[in-house]
Amino acid sequence: MDIFISKHQSKIMDFLWLPSISYFDPSQIDLTFEERQTFQEVFNDFETIKKILEPYTPRLHKFYRGANHGHIIDSIYRYLLEEGHDPKTMEELYPLVLAVSEEKIRSLLLNLIAPEGQVIETEEDLLNLLEDDMIKESTKWRVFWSYHHPKETVEGMVDLYKELIPLYQPFYEKYEKEVLETINQLDIMELFSDSIFDIKKYLSKSQKSALKVFVTSPLHLSHIITTDELDLEKPIYVYTYARAEIILKGRQQHNLSKDTLDLAIKSLADPVRYDILNIVSHSTMKNKEIAAQLGITPANVSFHIQKLLNAGLLSFAIDKDEARYRLNKAFMAQCLEKIKSDFDL
Repeated sequence: MDIFISKHQSKIMDFLWLPSISYFDPSQIDLTFEERQTFQEVFNDFETIKKILEPYTPRLHKFYRGANHGHIIDSIYRYLLEEGHDPKTMEELYPLVLAVSEEKIRSLLLNLIAPEGQVIETEEDLLNLLEDDMIKESTKWRVFWSYHHPKETVEGMVDLYKELIPLYQPFYEKYEKEVLETINQLDIMELFSDSIFDIKKYLSKSQKSALKVFVTSPLHLSHIITTDELDLEKPIYVYTYARAEIILKGRQQHNLSKDTLDLAIKSLADPVRYDILNIVSHSTMKNKEIAAQLGITPANVSFHIQKLLNAGLLSFAIDKDEARYRLNKAFMAQCLEKIKSDFDL
């Protein structure tokens, strides 16, 4: 397995993810008291950036196309890297992005919004997806508009980046040294060892030979593993962030603190999460199937699954060569033993 990590590519990816701050609520992240104290300054900066982005919200709604595993400019950037382009700055990236054909932008957009395990290749496929009652009406219109105005969507985002990145630059620079230190010291396999992401097994089963890692500032609290499973020539992409080890290593099974137990109990107390855990433990349903069974949206399922992952109750694993979520039975048993011990049951 060849592992690639680049400082300038990580920086570009950090800038590309800037609009996502407008849609993300850090208060929804399940953290222990100690973890939240460690990230408090980050959260303060995060809220300041959100306020800076507020006047740009109408334009972001019009042009920004996000999803659980990326957004359209992110997808275009990865496509350009796969085609052999390697811009060193955002200024070098802009003309390359603007030169991508309408046909390719549409293809990347369809791939971006396709539900888990589903392929969307034509406008008819898109219309069938948009007829799904589980998709918000406002989202349907914006996606359909972008499909028919791919160039305008991309041009609109490029113009936004040109205005927003200078405003964001001081915040990134505050954490840049930390990001560079993380890149210099990063052992991606060690980072994810004993964590909720069974990355070693995922990589060994993928049949792919290349792994590309992006390290962002702690302002982007996201771990993402994504790849095109049908194209073995394309790398696996892993997104992580500076300070990630604080959370990942704090959730190891052998380190059950009271705060960690509290997060698990809080997650189990939510009836929807309890039902999702029950479904995952007895089936191999995907998010859309779980959503249909529970009568909620796939996005809502993804939200609750992320909460369960954060709490350590679910893990990301490979089963029969397929990536899926798995009930973390060992951790649950440990929680139960702790409760039995504390209350002398």
